[in-house]
Amino acid sequence: MLNVVALPRWRAGDAERLQAWRVKHQPGALRLPAHVPLVQSEHALADADLIEHVRAVAARVRPFTFEFSYALPLMWDGQSARVLLMPEAGAAALWSLYRNLYSGRLAAWLPTTSTFVPHITLGSFSMPEQALALSDQWNASEAPLRGEVTELSVMRLSGPRVQWVTEVPLQGLVSA
Repeated sequence: MLNVVALPRWRAGDAERLQAWRVKHQPGALRLPAHVPLVQSEHALADADLIEHVRAVAARVRPFTFEFSYALPLMWDGQSARVLLMPEAGAAALWSLYRNLYSGRLAAWLPTTSTFVPHITLGSFSMPEQALALSDQWNASEAPLRGEVTELSVMRLSGPRVQWVTEVPLQGLVSA
């Protein structure tokens, strides 16, 4: 099964700054760069059909800018937590891109048991207090991260391996 993500193009210095935080706090940060997850592998489309669908969506949607500006702790089960880096500018465009992807061929697989929250995972922790501390630290000390989404990346996750299948440029005339 394939996944679709947005791999942002960052303003000079922002990718390195973000990666330094992620390497310290996010397992797997070295195998998978900072990304916005859009389509998870719950769908049952054949790989070629998913790629064709992604190309059709990307042909309609133009690139857009964003600003990830604050960290939000997300508690899972009282015993684990994540810290999500949240967009201020560009959140609506990411939401629209997600909805465009879950249309047509993927409409039947639109997740109905969870809400899409555009984000980049900054850290994962076994103790919620650690997530709260990291969120507070980021929010007190870091300037917003800026960049743009210019393409969608299709990948396959297989255990610890990441296989990049294709990149599809956003080239449309319509805002996400």
